[in-house]
Amino acid sequence: SVTPLSNNATICSYPRFNANNTMPLEIDRPDLDRMAAQANRGRAVPVPTGVGFCMYMTAQALDAVGPLDAEAFGKGYGEENDWCLRATKAGFVNLLAEDVFVHHAGQISFGLDEGGEYDQGQAALLAKHPDYPARIGQFVQADPGRRGRARLDRARLARHFSGRALLFVTHAWGGGIQRHIDDMIAQARAEGTSVVLLQIDRTRNLEVHVSYRSPEFLYLPNLGSLYLPRDADDLAGFLAALAPRLIHVHSLAGLRWSAAGALMDVVAGCGAPYAWTLHDYSPVCHRNHLVQPDGRYCGLAPVAECRACLAADADGFEEPDPGARRATFGAFLAGA
Repeated sequence: SVTPLSNNATICSYPRFNANNTMPLEIDRPDLDRMAAQANRGRAVPVPTGVGFCMYMTAQALDAVGPLDAEAFGKGYGEENDWCLRATKAGFVNLLAEDVFVHHAGQISFGLDEGGEYDQGQAALLAKHPDYPARIGQFVQADPGRRGRARLDRARLARHFSGRALLFVTHAWGGGIQRHIDDMIAQARAEGTSVVLLQIDRTRNLEVHVSYRSPEFLYLPNLGSLYLPRDADDLAGFLAALAPRLIHVHSLAGLRWSAAGALMDVVAGCGAPYAWTLHDYSPVCHRNHLVQPDGRYCGLAPVAECRACLAADADGFEEPDPGARRATFGAFLAGA
């Protein structure tokens, strides 16, 4: 079977997963469907069951598994779940099509279920498939569709602010950089300009959080994280769609070197102008402040001395060779 994304389709729901999304979005439904087709073209994830409001069933699976069980389920509620589990146990796969969005009004076919048919259907489902709750629980816990929903959130964000936003890149550690950025965001708002933030996660993994500062509200519960360099193409697509007026880099502190290099490559290659405010000495010092582990100020030391410092630094095990650091940052800064 194949089920599309929908506002009201439990484990196939968007934007909020496993929920009935009643909040109207800033985008019309046909436009959202077209956006899904572009952002998630050809992408699908396996699901334990399809959702009966709009579910495609292949002729091959119907021939092998048989039709819906009208005897056990009556007029509805649970019959598609039963069929999907029967198909799964027969070796077939149920898919969520992440590149299709279909609106679901809900409670139209059967009304308000005053006769309790839903509960009866669930009882029949559990009688036939006692493992159904465990299968659903494992899927919800793993949530393999989160990346597809995040792509759609980013596409909506980029569409809404396309060509009229500033993009800031920074860490999430607070301090003077955050104070400076807050002041710049306030100034941008006063001028009617929105700011989108790529914010590096505190835990030194390969995450870049995407958020925005604007008087306008967009419901974007899936922005989550981009893991670099794995998601470099997704980031490049987001920047291309956003078309920022300027990318303003403040800090890459906290990113592992492979992620920092990937981020610089994407920014330098996206075609937008970019700037860097030098808040510290990170382009030439893995400790950011030209102070060695024993507390001595080294000035701008030669690369050989930096290598000795790095070797003595217990926290420097993920840092690149100082010569490679200066070369990579030097090339990036040369284009700023």
